[in-house]
Amino acid sequence: MLEYMEKKVSEDVIFYSIQVDEDDLITNIFWTDSKMVSDYALFGDVICFDITYRKLDDGRPFGLIVGVNNHKKTIVFGVALLYDESADNFASLFRTFLTVMSGKHPHTILTDEDATMAKAIRSVLPHSHHRLCAWHMNQNACKHLGGVVTDYKKFNTYFQHCIYDIEEEDEFISAWNEMLDNTQRSESMNNELKCYISSKYDMLTFF
Repeated sequence: MLEYMEKKVSEDVIFYSIQVDEDDLITNIFWTDSKMVSDYALFGDVICFDITYRKLDDGRPFGLIVGVNNHKKTIVFGVALLYDESADNFASLFRTFLTVMSGKHPHTILTDEDATMAKAIRSVLPHSHHRLCAWHMNQNACKHLGGVVTDYKKFNTYFQHCIYDIEEEDEFISAWNEMLDNTQRSESMNNELKCYISSKYDMLTFF
């Protein structure tokens, strides 16, 4: 990989940065090329940093910094292979990215809800608006509220409507409160019925 990058650098089409530890072992790698840099200058107002990919053999985070061009096509601004998901590694990556991109800060950066990444963004990109990806929010809801999503189909419908379909803050707050009101009412009714419903009761006893 290093030989390939050095060859491309000599052709003036690629930039890369490699960090090593005290044992001279590679920790973090970032690379981009002249086309990606040009695209970022034009379309880098909003970027998404995605580290959901993994290198198969050791599980190190493999990240893509992407955006959208004027044809609504996904474009790549840079690629990173990190040692781990520490705040220091993320901060180092963002500083390298800014250096390559002539110091241009994105207006908005979309990520998952990784706390260490959020810390690095606050430190290195304090003027950029940090937002969470709707897709990651939905996946995290399914992960942490699995039983609710499975047992209460209406909750999932309400939740996806809130995060995918609504853009205005007031409308979102109204829809969110409606979701809470409806799902809590259903849960309250279910708990109430459990006090009265039992397989040992016949129909007349219930009523």
